[in-house]
Amino acid sequence: MKMQLYEGEGETLVQEFDDDEYIIEIVGRSGWGIDKIGFKTNKNEPKFLGGEGGGPFTVKAPEGFHFTCFSAAANNDFLYSVGMQI
Repeated sequence: MKMQLYEGEGETLVQEFDDDEYIIEIVGRSGWGIDKIGFKTNKNEPKFLGGEGGGPFTVKAPEGFHFTCFSAAANNDFLYSVGMQI
């Protein structure tokens, strides 16, 4: 599987996953919006997209589970909401 996220200034995060690799943690920084986001898997540390604004956040899947579905909401200025399903 391949996941691509785009930032308005042309920065792109591409994260490819092996068939037996799963997202277990979402980490980043947020304030009024989501300033920085990364996805940690059972096999690697996250790659990040974004800046250093806001404060840190971490969302972990319960032990033995992983995230299976994502949704997001954004406007022309920033990403302001991310939803996930276990």
